[in-house]
Amino acid sequence: MTEKKEYLVQVTVVEGRNLKNLGSKGTSDPYVKITCGNLDPQVTVQKEKTSIAIWNQSFTFKQLMMNDYELETWELFFEVYDRNTFLADSVVGASSIGLGTMYRNTNHEFFRCWLSLFNTQRPKESQGFLMVSCYILGPTDKAPIHTESDVGRGDIERVRENLEGAEDALLREQNIHIVDRPNLIEHAYQLSISIYKGEDFPADCNTFFAVRCMGCLLYTSDAADDMQCVDLGGRRIIKKKN
Repeated sequence: MTEKKEYLVQVTVVEGRNLKNLGSKGTSDPYVKITCGNLDPQVTVQKEKTSIAIWNQSFTFKQLMMNDYELETWELFFEVYDRNTFLADSVVGASSIGLGTMYRNTNHEFFRCWLSLFNTQRPKESQGFLMVSCYILGPTDKAPIHTESDVGRGDIERVRENLEGAEDALLREQNIHIVDRPNLIEHAYQLSISIYKGEDFPADCNTFFAVRCMGCLLYTSDAADDMQCVDLGGRRIIKKKN
């Protein structure tokens, strides 16, 4: 096992849009829980009765000690919850970014990127979108610097100007703006990965394979020498033996 190095991860949760409500009230009381590797999670403030939330909250994860293997396998994990008064809080959706993927990206960062939120109970439909900025720094790395020109105002202030009808007029009078969903182009794809053989695993190791597709991390069952197929169509895993 390689030597551990100290890393720092900085995260800004900018906003959420089209956050799906899980009940009959039409809105949610969302907050975001962020987990980085094996460090304690941090949480944003809660917003009330909305499907559009502006947080602009920043979090720092310090003294994250990782070796090369942990850098490649640990994640920055985002979970959006709907606060409930009497019952346990409900998961709206989740997404993740691999720390190794982020470290290999330009400037070791993802800047103002939209993450699709998925829920295992409703795997075929996005449960909303979360905009985040994040970077990871090793012992000799410098933090990225951005100017105001890097932030597109239209990206967070996309507002429908011509509100029509009594209901929209009331919203306008209350200074409530209707914000469009992010301008993301979505296509349906299926990704199949065939794992043929693995060798030289430790004798006492319960080996499996992990596969990442964007924010979805899926696992095979215990590995074997025969062929296994991981099928992410519909965000499922299908194991086939020949």
